[in-house]
Amino acid sequence: MYHIDGFVEKNELKLIWPSVYINTCVGYKESKFLGSYSLSPNNPLTPRLIECVKKILEAMDAPQSYSFHVEVWHTSTDKFVFCEAASRTGGAGVASVMLELFEVNLNKATVQAQCEDVVTSPLPPNYKQQATPQFNVGWIVIYPKVGVVKSIPKECPITSVIDYEPTSKREFLSIEHCTD
Repeated sequence: MYHIDGFVEKNELKLIWPSVYINTCVGYKESKFLGSYSLSPNNPLTPRLIECVKKILEAMDAPQSYSFHVEVWHTSTDKFVFCEAASRTGGAGVASVMLELFEVNLNKATVQAQCEDVVTSPLPPNYKQQATPQFNVGWIVIYPKVGVVKSIPKECPITSVIDYEPTSKREFLSIEHCTD
């Protein structure tokens, strides 16, 4: 499954970029992690996903200015199947990825635009003029298992990790939801 995220200001698409999920949010039931990483500009699916989502956005009843999160499947017959769309920033690490790739804080830009204030993030005039990412960025959520966390590093020992948020919860009696 792919997710495509971005920003619309005054009905003008300003920013859009696709990413691919690793596993799903229900993977916690099988002790699998959830992750995602941005697609390369050279990936043949990148322009196709952008075009697909442009059509979805045109069909949406949305405010004039908003961030968005769209999910689509890519079938074995090379078709895209729409899953869902929301006029909000995606969850987990989506906002951080867009900030790293484009220096755009989607939530701040949305609030500023909806309040008819100046958007201070460096938005291009339109998505066709957006910077092409020079690197890939991703995120990962590792779900807990039933048990007790005896120790966890306060700092991540991997230097290329930008954001590291270990849980403060120490005991997990059950795992019922992906938000546990």
